[in-house]
Amino acid sequence: MGTVKISSTLPKEPTTNGLMAHAAELLRRPGDQRVIVAVVDAAQIVDDRRKGMRVPVLGILSVEMLDEHGAEQARALMEVARDRRESGSQLPFEGTQ
Repeated sequence: MGTVKISSTLPKEPTTNGLMAHAAELLRRPGDQRVIVAVVDAAQIVDDRRKGMRVPVLGILSVEMLDEHGAEQARALMEVARDRRESGSQLPFEGTQ
């Protein structure tokens, strides 16, 4: 199993960074768990020649925080994706664009 990293940089525009609209809530209740949905790409590939590894670094293209109803749906989708990943079958997506 390979290593994957996520860039800490978020989109700067409010149209692609829905987390900005929730900044006050995040400050008020920082310990609450939230569910977000993000569209990512492999923004960078880090080559570690000494270890013989290539590591993709995901860049977040857009991100949104879900309400409770959306969070429940996302959790169900995560469960399906996890089950398929662990069983070796693929999700039926052609693309996310």
